[in-house]
Amino acid sequence: MSITNTIIRNKKVAFYQGKLFKFHKINFSDVIHIHSNKEEQGSVIIFNNGLILKSEITLIKFSNILPAIFERVHKSSIININYVDNIDLKNRKIIMNDDTCIDFSRTYAPNLNKYFLVSFEKKKRKTKT
Repeated sequence: MSITNTIIRNKKVAFYQGKLFKFHKINFSDVIHIHSNKEEQGSVIIFNNGLILKSEITLIKFSNILPAIFERVHKSSIININYVDNIDLKNRKIIMNDDTCIDFSRTYAPNLNKYFLVSFEKKKRKTKT
């Protein structure tokens, strides 16, 4: 679904579409992840019920209004940590409970330390003396 206008007030988001003025108020607990839209400037929001909304809001703007259950994991992705199913450390992938596979970068990997019992810090090698 393509959304043409977005309203942000008091850290709440509502979308309306064209002349229909069909409002979609976002319940952030239903959002699995948000990623940047490469074709158009803005983002794509994926919900747990299969709904997909496109918005002109950038990830940076979303970062400022999202609750603490969301974490930036890549320059093009924000995830809801409540929907993480698995983390593949070797391949730097996050598997969400909808089977979506999301890359995470070294830059944002430490953000995951807050939520999961994983460490992304490079281990220091012992030097022989």
